[in-house]
Amino acid sequence: MRAARVGGAFWAPPAPVAGRGPVIDRTAGSGGPEVDPWSLLDHAQTLIAQGDDEWIALARIAGLDVEVVSPGRHGLPGEDAAVLDARIAAQLMAPAYRDPFTGSPADILSTIALLADWRRTLAGNRGIVAASGMAWWKRREIRRFLWAPGQRLALTRRPAA
Repeated sequence: MRAARVGGAFWAPPAPVAGRGPVIDRTAGSGGPEVDPWSLLDHAQTLIAQGDDEWIALARIAGLDVEVVSPGRHGLPGEDAAVLDARIAAQLMAPAYRDPFTGSPADILSTIALLADWRRTLAGNRGIVAASGMAWWKRREIRRFLWAPGQRLALTRRPAA
């Protein structure tokens, strides 16, 4: 069940390398700043979570084993992977998706594709810290266009020597 990775706080920064491991235990809550969940899930094998934790869906999409420790909308203790997958699929198919640009109905695949494109754009923008040579009247839009979570784009008149 592998798909474009768009769920969770994909605008959040990646988790530090030291925080990655084969087991992610979210039973005590997130316990820290918001991070991109995929930066942890990509390096894990198992997720332990409360049944209301949306990371259950993300972990199953990533192919991880999941242990649910309390009942919730995303899973119940003791449910196997097939049951969790069916629950997640039903939750994903239930909403009526809309195109944010036109307001017209959209299917789940086009919605995932759009979110994946936004995710790639934000990830690409994280590496941009400065831009030079922008006319004053372009700067506001350039900042919006090159926005990256948690950082402000520096605009200079000319590149540093």
